[in-house]
Parts: sequence; C-alpha cells; structure tokens
Amino acid sequence: RLSSQRGFFGPKVVCRLLHSELGTTAMPFSKMGLATSQIELLQQAQRLESGAIIQTGITGSGKTTAAKTLIETHPKNGQSAIYAVADPIEYLLKNVHQIYVQRDLLTLETAGKKDPYSEVIESLMRMDPDLVDVGEVRDQISARAVANVAKSGHVSMCTLHTDSIGGIINRLTDPKLGLTRQELTSSKVLGFLSYQALVAKLCSCALPQAEIEYFYKAKQHHHEAIYIQSIASQLQQKFNIDTSVLRFRNPEGCLHCRQRGTKGLTMVAEMMIPDDAWLDIAATGNDRAAMRHWRSQYSDKDIYSGNMQGKLVTEHTIYKAICGEIDARQIERFGPLASFEV
Repeated sequence: RLSSQRGFFGPKVVCRLLHSELGTTAMPFSKMGLATSQIELLQQAQRLESGAIIQTGITGSGKTTAAKTLIETHPKNGQSAIYAVADPIEYLLKNVHQIYVQRDLLTLETAGKKDPYSEVIESLMRMDPDLVDVGEVRDQISARAVANVAKSGHVSMCTLHTDSIGGIINRLTDPKLGLTRQELTSSKVLGFLSYQALVAKLCSCALPQAEIEYFYKAKQHHHEAIYIQSIASQLQQKFNIDTSVLRFRNPEGCLHCRQRGTKGLTMVAEMMIPDDAWLDIAATGNDRAAMRHWRSQYSDKDIYSGNMQGKLVTEHTIYKAICGEIDARQIERFGPLASFEV
C-alpha cells in the first residue's frame, strides 16, 4: 500500500509492505509479545456467539496482523461461515470469504440510494454468518455495519483508531461515526475491546541508567540525562521499582543491531471483555469511572506481575521495561508518568 503527500521540497511517500500470499502463516499471539492473560482474553473473544470485537490502535500498531491471527486461529475457522468486507483487502485470509467493496460516502446525501458497502453488509445477514469482519471503521457506514451485525445476534469484528480502550465509546459516538452511547452500552453489543501498540525491543548492547546518563553528559546532552533520571525517579517513587533493572537504548548500538540499539518490535496492549457494571457506568458518559471500576475489579495491582488482566497499556509497558526488554523512556508514549493514576 502506498500513500503520498506533496510538500514544499517535493512529495513524501510511505509504503506498507504486507505478505499477501494465501499460504502465509499467521503470527502466533505469543510471538507478538502479548501476556498469557491477554492471549486468554483473545481466546475468550474467539468463543463469543454475538457482539463486536473491536481492536484499536494508531496507524502501524499491528492491528491488521493481530486481526489475521484472531481469524485464522479461530476455533471455527474452516468449519463455519466467516466473512470479511474490505476496502482494500490487505491480507488474504484462510477459510474466509473475502469481499472487496469500495465505499461511496456521497450516497449518504442521496435519498433512496444505498451505498455498495451497506448493501454487501445487508446481504451477508441473509448468509447465516458466524463472524463478519467489517475492516477499519472510519465513517458512518462502517460504524453502522459493526453495530448492526452485533445487534442482530452475530459476531462483528473491526479495527479503529483510538488512544485507549477507554476512548472507544467516545470515538464511536463522534458525529462522524454516528453511533449512540445507548446502543453501544446495551447488552451484548460490545463483546471485546483492545488497544495495542508496537514498541522497539532493546538489543543486548543496551545500557544501565548510570552508563546512559554518563554517555549523554559526555556528549553535552544534559537534557536527555535529566529526562532519564526523571523517568527512573518516578518509577521508583510510584511503584518502588529497583531502577538498577532498567535498561536504555545504546545510541551507538553494535554490529548485532546495525548500530541502531534496537532489534525487532514487541506489542504492548490493554484488553477487556466489558462486564455489566462497566457498561452501566459507561452508559452515564463517565468513561473514566468505568475504567477505574475495571482496573480495581480485575487487576492484581502488582507491577512486577506478568498478569495483565485489568491493567492499562502503560502498566504493560512498565512491566516490559522492568524486564529489560524495552527502553524505559517508551513508557511516556502513553501519557506522562507524573499524572498516571496508581
């Protein structure tokens, strides 16, 4: 897939390379870097009989790859009716009836005329579907498709751009997408929610705090040394973390990582299957209170634990930093530590 944008000095081009062969094996969830507890939640999502499975994240967060794995490792894959409507088709999916259809938003302004995307979704409701993947939700047509499939007693699946699972309802009720809070928080519509991001994994040449601070001070980059010190101090004060376990990217790298200091990517995530209490609170519009309920109810409240039930993506990132897998500075990608609620 190719995207371009003009600029003063010429065009900027971004190219996304995808393995599009049908025989390409889906990447296991365990290799993505997900915790065992998160994989168990995904497996529960695969066993839903109705409701919407919503995977969120920013562009380039691995949503399409995770969706492929969820569908191709589904217990009913090859034994049930799984459909995917795409604009465009990015991956060829095993045992899935994939339909390419281009959305026409102009039909929203034309009385009595249906968009071709909507027509396909309506026709699928007569095809006895077990799961319908409607692709990326980015307009009223696709948002309505997710809700209608879920409300009709089937499983719908989609990807969405948000910054957290706590922002999903707010995003879907934006006028550009047009769903209502009442229909989203009714029983069995929201079946599974996730937010994910990709973080660079440290190479074995990573440095401990003392060495990385010395490096930046020697290079006269005092602001970076102060920032690292601040991150370590906040982790120690808020979570009583022994900062000697933290590792930071070696700016000079090594031959093993081609002098980048990092080698590969790992996924950090937050996931939930909404319970009735969460839905009741979210129905009032207080999404923050709903998230506090979820965290207090399901988290083991142990930052050193690999159990990510009831934990935010920030906590998953902190855990990976404690394990020395990622640079501790990556934690603040998901919000400042100073304002993070423990």
